[in-house]
Amino acid sequence: MILLRQTALLFGLWLTVIALWIGVGPHESSGDKADAAIVLGAAVIGDTPTPVFAARIDHAITLYRGGRIKKILFTGGRSSEDELSESATARDYALKAGVPSEAILLEQKSRTT
Repeated sequence: MILLRQTALLFGLWLTVIALWIGVGPHESSGDKADAAIVLGAAVIGDTPTPVFAARIDHAITLYRGGRIKKILFTGGRSSEDELSESATARDYALKAGVPSEAILLEQKSRTT
């Protein structure tokens, strides 16, 4: 019986530590750099990214402008209703925001993320 209580106590302590770690989150240094950021595709309306997709693109642009990444990889194919693929829409959005074309990579064949 004592062993069962000790095991339950240790398990409860372990769960508490894990919950606190998740709640606090990992340490993120604002100086971290990477070769590229991957922006997962999302819905587009005509040739305009939805607000959620635009926020993803904007974040990648911020990382690029801040020198934290060298390239942006946009993903996302084209559904039958779309004029452009999700990634092409993101590319056009980023180009209009001043990101040079040589900093943009596209993946246009995916259907789901």
